[in-house]
Amino acid sequence: MTWWKPKPAPADAAPPREKLLEVARTIAAARGWPWLEPVAIEVESLSRQGRVWTIRTNCQNRGQNIRIAIDDADFTVVSAGFLPR
Repeated sequence: MTWWKPKPAPADAAPPREKLLEVARTIAAARGWPWLEPVAIEVESLSRQGRVWTIRTNCQNRGQNIRIAIDDADFTVVSAGFLPR
């Protein structure tokens, strides 16, 4: 048993889904990555400075996955990667 529990995201932590998907699709298209559904959006980190969201494509399968982390404050891309296999 552990004494540390992660702090849950606040109730108002609903992702700005449309803007996040727009930014992620733009990055994927610019890099020539295939955009496959379904897409999962989750909070990667939560701090006083803001949230970082992770967008994962083809999230129910292995391979052809895109993973993009986007800062909530100004919608800048923190990291982006493609897993071909």
